[in-house]
Order: sequence, then C-alpha cells, then structure tokens
Amino acid sequence: MAASDVVEQEWRLCGTDWSAYGDRGWRSCKGSFAGHRGFTCGLWSLFHAVAARSDNATAGNDLQTLRSTVSAFFDCTECRKHFEGIPVTDADLASK
Repeated sequence: MAASDVVEQEWRLCGTDWSAYGDRGWRSCKGSFAGHRGFTCGLWSLFHAVAARSDNATAGNDLQTLRSTVSAFFDCTECRKHFEGIPVTDADLASK
C-alpha cells in the first residue's frame, strides 16, 4: 500500500471524512477518478499560495524550499524530473 493511501485511511482534515468533501461541492482539484482528490493540483495550489506570501527578501529561499519539497516528496517520477528540469535564473531567486 502506498504511503499516500495509508495517510488517506488514517488522517482526516479537521476530523472530516474525505467523502464529505465531494458532498460539499468541492470545486478545486477534483481527482481524476473517484476516491482521489487531485494531489498534484492541490500541491501546485499550495505552492502558489506560498509564493504569493513570499517577498523579495525571501524569494530565493522560498523557491529552493519548494523545489526541495518536490524532489523529496513527489511520487510521480516523470512529474518530479520535469519540475526539477525547469531552469531557475538569478532573477527567479531575486524576486517573487
């Protein structure tokens, strides 16, 4: 069993069963098929939220943290390699 499946079985966001989110009309990051919530979409949404809170003083460190997170935790090898292959310029590290 994949680690993500174990987490899904044992952990609840705010104590709410995962099936209840579909009943509430969750519109963002719907999964590709029943029982899956669209992990990659949720991950990118989180990254965009973190980037939006970044400022120029911390932009470089914040970007490196996000890239390290993907490298360490993203299970999709093809997706991870694609993300890691995106070039980062000095300008990317200097400002958000």
